[in-house]
Amino acid sequence: MLSVLIPTANNAAQLALMMRDMVPAAVDGLVRQLIVVDAAPDAETLLLSSDSGADLFREGLAAAAGTAKWELLLVCPPHLRLPEGWRDRLSSAVVGGVREGRVYGARAGGLVGLVGPRSFAILAHRDTVIAAGDFVGLQRRIRGPRIV
Repeated sequence: MLSVLIPTANNAAQLALMMRDMVPAAVDGLVRQLIVVDAAPDAETLLLSSDSGADLFREGLAAAAGTAKWELLLVCPPHLRLPEGWRDRLSSAVVGGVREGRVYGARAGGLVGLVGPRSFAILAHRDTVIAAGDFVGLQRRIRGPRIV
């Protein structure tokens, strides 16, 4: 149903946690492809990408989006911890025709968006991600709706 892109910069510990969050979604069939985007990956990121079966791109988010197998992409910062029930809500939204929006993350202790800046993933069409160029550009283009 969708490809997941994880833009990172030598952050293997956070990347491993994000990948762990994606395993049940892959088993359910929601996530069909995982792409790690890192311009200068360290040995840990290379190993983690290889061992998990993720594609690794060094050319940037737009280039990675251009090679995604699915038209619908979920772009997840590696530090984001997805909240309980995110898979079901995102899957329902996609099946219901939602093609863009934000998936907000859980904070430490399970709190969602109560203190500090809000972390989120972005659901968008491949062409939108390519046109945005990077995650900051994508944030400017996709301001809502809130999916999770």
